Amino acid sequence: MKKTLCTLLVLCGLLLSACGGNTTVDPTPTKSQSDNTVPTDTATETEPADRTYLDDLPDGLDYGGYDFRVLVYEGGNLPTGDTGAWLNYFALEGETGEPINDAAWKRNLAVEDRLNVKITAHEDAGWGNVLKLLSQTVKAGEDTYDLVCPPSTESYTALIREGSLYDVAQSKYMDLEKGYYSKQMIDTYRLGSHVYLFTGSYPYPIFGSPYMVVNLDAWNDRGLPDPYELVRNGEWTHAKFMECIANAYEDTNGDGKRDATDFYGMGTNNASAVLKFMFHSYGGSVVETTSDGFTFTLNSEKSQRIVEKLVEIAASDGFREKLTLEDGNFLLYLYPSSFFRLRDLTFNYGILPSPKLNETQENFITYACGSVLSVPVTVSDPDRTTAIIEALYAATHTYMADVFTTTFVENKLLRDKGSQEMYRLLTETASYEFTRNIDPTNGVYYNMKPLENLIAKKSTDLSSAWAKIEEKVTTAYTEFYAEAAN
Repeated sequence: MKKTLCTLLVLCGLLLSACGGNTTVDPTPTKSQSDNTVPTDTATETEPADRTYLDDLPDGLDYGGYDFRVLVYEGGNLPTGDTGAWLNYFALEGETGEPINDAAWKRNLAVEDRLNVKITAHEDAGWGNVLKLLSQTVKAGEDTYDLVCPPSTESYTALIREGSLYDVAQSKYMDLEKGYYSKQMIDTYRLGSHVYLFTGSYPYPIFGSPYMVVNLDAWNDRGLPDPYELVRNGEWTHAKFMECIANAYEDTNGDGKRDATDFYGMGTNNASAVLKFMFHSYGGSVVETTSDGFTFTLNSEKSQRIVEKLVEIAASDGFREKLTLEDGNFLLYLYPSSFFRLRDLTFNYGILPSPKLNETQENFITYACGSVLSVPVTVSDPDRTTAIIEALYAATHTYMADVFTTTFVENKLLRDKGSQEMYRLLTETASYEFTRNIDPTNGVYYNMKPLENLIAKKSTDLSSAWAKIEEKVTTAYTEFYAEAAN
């Protein structure tokens, strides 16, 4: 299934701060912004003071109507009117008067006209099978796609091992230091000098990432401190969070039993699968890349302290899993899914980041669930492909970032200025975790799995958990690095 993309909407406020800030760019660029080239003799008059979000592609690039092919999963180009969690792209026919649609349309026309290309989306694989299809095409030596955008749940491990991905660190045109790329994400997944994965201004870095939904009606009824002020003042910590939820439980039906119809301090749909994201928000990590391999940090003193805090939450009388967001029978709900569902809530709500571990933690951290992208090694002209990607990233920020954040998220989904401020904080603090998208252990270490197992058992015995898997994990990662980084 092939659709004109007019493509790759941001679907989010983007990972801007990870690359240097949340600079706003006029969604209707000037000619100098659109061309992204400023004559030397007029630079002082027309060039923005901060070129972080303007590309430096040379003038005169002309690719003769080239079809720039983007591989997405089936349904990956659904419009924003759908309430699904993983809406990353638009298939556009023209301007409709809807702000996001029209901004995306202008963005795509700008890139297509500038480089003389046509951007198309190929919905050639079902959910979870995008990278499998990519592997098949590369093994067959086929130049089928220029850019690959899988769901964020797919692992790139096999493709990296096979040598199926182009190393964008050697690209002539992609400037990975620019603000429209996520430097944090790129550094997280960098293997030696090689960069096979990237993201940034598109497609969707935090739109389905975990955040706290606060029931403001219940919060205010209990006379709790302004939640937004707690965040602003750096006081939104584990201790304050526990203080808020500890005594919130109410047996609302009076049957003397704790069940899903009662009121709780905190709810979620799956405790072990969701609370592990707070491990990352508390500044924890299970593996870190180095210049010559990996450092494993699961069995550290810091990790132990964090696990104890997470188990404290899971064992708290104020906590309940398998609650439904729409029911609103909670003070706080840790929600790892689409912002779209918020607009249908019947109670007065706001959003917050996950708390910090303590007040000494410098920044809030948002576990990023956004898709990461790659380029097949079989592209016939890597310079052409990466030039188009560079233009798309810069133009996405120029045309889409502010429109999506202000017009759609803030004005249509969020209901107060505090939440709008918190949304921008979420985008600024989005942080990728290595095991989310690369796992050489065949599931043992995938997506912080050992933490999920401990939380499910309400166990804090981290050292024993690590001892059981240490040899397998370290061996698998060592072998993977030798294959991928050299």
